[in-house]
Amino acid sequence: MTADRRNGLVVVALVLSLTVGVGLLLMLEPGDHRVERAPLLMAEQWGTRQVGTIEILYVASLADAGPLVASSGDDGVCVVYPTGLAEWYAGGPHVRMIVLGTPDQSRLPEAQQRALLGALRELMRRSGASDVRIYWTPPIGVTPEASWPPAAQELRELLVRKRLLAD
Repeated sequence: MTADRRNGLVVVALVLSLTVGVGLLLMLEPGDHRVERAPLLMAEQWGTRQVGTIEILYVASLADAGPLVASSGDDGVCVVYPTGLAEWYAGGPHVRMIVLGTPDQSRLPEAQQRALLGALRELMRRSGASDVRIYWTPPIGVTPEASWPPAAQELRELLVRKRLLAD
């Protein structure tokens, strides 16, 4: 066997072993392995529209989010699901970011936090961070902060910690 042939077989064997190894690791890994669109890429579809204000709302269920999306008119809407998926509806200079709660409303999932912060960062970058005003709307129908669901409290604390909202 010549050296070139032997080297070629070694390279082919390495590529096949790496491919099989990755396939086995993915089979052993729990969870879903579908690749979804990143919120940053979806925010780029916003185009060249300027965003002046971003309203962030926490809603307990998809049923509560429906009327908010329908009442947005020409404004933009972004619904951030607990899975980390962000659904965009492009619109005017006001963007309503709706963060959906989980059924138990105990915590904000890590994927949802990353999707929200990534989408906010991209919208602010496209419009010029100093010009965008971000404000928080308390959970609908819940007046005192102490009675907010834990996930809503965690969302507000996250936004304050990241200095997107004033304390």
